[in-house]
Amino acid sequence: VELWVSEDVALARALGATGVHLAERSPPPATFAATGLALGVSLHRPVSRGVADLALCRHAFLAPLFRTPSKPESAPLRPDGFLALAAGLPPALRCFALGGITVERLPELARHGIRHVAAIRLFFDAGDPARVAAVVRERLAPAAGGAASSGTAEERR
Repeated sequence: VELWVSEDVALARALGATGVHLAERSPPPATFAATGLALGVSLHRPVSRGVADLALCRHAFLAPLFRTPSKPESAPLRPDGFLALAAGLPPALRCFALGGITVERLPELARHGIRHVAAIRLFFDAGDPARVAAVVRERLAPAAGGAASSGTAEERR
C-alpha cells in the first residue's frame, strides 16, 4: 500500500509518503519535479496536461468513470471512454479508473480489461475495508475478466 498526499509536499515528506497527487487545478507537475517525490495527476476529458507534464507522473486517475454524488455535473467516462482516454496517454503512465466504483460494477470493469481502480466511497463506506480491497483484487484479476493475461493495452491500464 502506498500513501499519496494531495499537493502538500511538506506533509508528504513528514509522513514518508510515496508521492504527491495533483488535481487538474494544481500547478503543473514540473513545479513539483524537484521534490524527489513521485507524482500522480487527476485527469478528466478533455485532458488538460501536456505530454511533458504527464511524463513526470507515475500515474493518472481518469475520472469520473461513473456518475458520483461529489461531481454530479460531470459526464461519466464509462469503461469505453476510460479505455479511449487512456490509449491517448503516454504508455508508461499507469491509469486508474476513479469515480463511482462499486463492488457490483467490478465484473463490468474486468470484462473491459480495466485492472486498476482508485476509490474513495467504496472503502470509506465499507464496514471492512480490507475485505473490500480483497474483493476488488480478486474480481479485477486478469483471469476474472477472461482477457489475455499480459501485454494488452487495457491490462497495462
